[in-house]
Amino acid sequence: KSSLKQIPKTRPSGDTAPKGFSLSSEDADVRHDQTDPLEVIDSLRSGCHVVWGARLSGKTILIREIIRRRASEHLDTWILRLPHKDSSHDAHLAAVAAKGSANLIFVNHLEGLEETLEEFISDRLVLVEADLSLLPKLADTNHISWLAGTKHYLIDEDQKQTELVSQLLLKFKADTPETVSSSIISDFDL
Repeated sequence: KSSLKQIPKTRPSGDTAPKGFSLSSEDADVRHDQTDPLEVIDSLRSGCHVVWGARLSGKTILIREIIRRRASEHLDTWILRLPHKDSSHDAHLAAVAAKGSANLIFVNHLEGLEETLEEFISDRLVLVEADLSLLPKLADTNHISWLAGTKHYLIDEDQKQTELVSQLLLKFKADTPETVSSSIISDFDL
C-alpha cells in the first residue's frame, strides 16, 4: 500500500487535464466523428487499384497501407509501377513488395499495359503506382480503357490539382478517385 501512494497520479485532481489533453466533450465528439478515410480498402481480395500522386507524395506509403489492410485470404498481390519521367526503378517500392509478399513489375512502356492488366485483374489484387506526370501521356494514347474498370486513389496535396485530375479521369470514363489527404499519408509513415 505504501508504494502505491508513492506513484504519481496520472491525472491531476480537479477539472484540469495533463498538458496537451482536453476534457471537453466537444473534443471527444470531434475524435469520434473522424472516420478512417481508407476504410474502403479494408479486406481487399482482388481487383485493380491505382494510386495517383505527384513525385514524393507518398504513393508507396499508401500502397504499403493497402497491403497491410488487405484481406488475410487474398489470393495473389501484384504491384505495377508505371513509367516515371525521373527514374525507372524504385527501391522503396521493392522493399514494400518484399515485406508484403507481393510481386513487383516495373512497366517501362504503356503499350501492352491494357492486355497485361486484363490478364491480372481477374483473380488477383493489383496495385498500380502511377505518377501524375503520366496523365498527359495517357491522354495521348488509345490504351486507356483499363482506367474505367479500376478503383482510383489520389493523394490530395493541392485542391485545384485534385479537381483537375478528377475531371481528366472522368474524361477517361474512370470513376472519381477516392482522395486521401497528404496529412493522412504522413501519419501512416510513422
